[in-house]
Amino acid sequence: MDKDITLIEVLQLFKKRLKIIVGASLIGLLFMIVYSFMLAVPQYSSTTQLLVNRSQLGEDIRESDIYTNLQLINTYRDIIQSPIVLDEVQDNLDLNMGYTELSERIEISTTDTSQVFSIHVRADSPNQAASIANNIAETFRIKINEIMNVQNVTIISQGIPNTDPVSPNIMLNLTLGFMLGLFAGLGLSFLLELMDNTIKSDQYISDQLGWSNLGQINEVTSREMKQFKQPSGIEQGTYPPRVKSRI
Repeated sequence: MDKDITLIEVLQLFKKRLKIIVGASLIGLLFMIVYSFMLAVPQYSSTTQLLVNRSQLGEDIRESDIYTNLQLINTYRDIIQSPIVLDEVQDNLDLNMGYTELSERIEISTTDTSQVFSIHVRADSPNQAASIANNIAETFRIKINEIMNVQNVTIISQGIPNTDPVSPNIMLNLTLGFMLGLFAGLGLSFLLELMDNTIKSDQYISDQLGWSNLGQINEVTSREMKQFKQPSGIEQGTYPPRVKSRI
């Protein structure tokens, strides 16, 4: 286009392509409804919390020990998500998933000032999520002693089945589907407008083509033709002009 689009022209475009915009928005919304309620597999989460302290009972705990324990949490995270722990969890629970899939279902969260860290597990059922979380904690408690000679591991809280799914997020999916459909409709409307080569105004004829505007002829609809009452004395099939041309 060789000129800037004004706000009025944009609003006129929305009005002209309203059916396309609304239709695309509804299609996007419908797609997300089908996906969220029929295709997506609900995911459930369970969490267990652990405390690992290298200082043995009866020993004086110094500030440097606490700092060391905090730094080691990243090491514990890597060990939990390593095959040495997860492979045994798979064997214990006879899970029908590979190591990579199981690792992707695990999330470990910590804070900078706490020696407690949490293991979050997502699964297809509440009971499975709780079983995996608890088995990971117990397996880690055993393996960390073999690997780093750390015996003071405390499971603070066990994972329990939570019947409220964490995904899919219905409202988020519906909003996303509607917005994607809306933007798709807007994009298609602008594309159709750019590809439309028809002459839309008298100004284009005079300014761009340099032709003189000789007049206008309005189009008479079929409904208007049916409403026309034929005067007496006029032959059947002939109609006087309804709109005169302007010269």
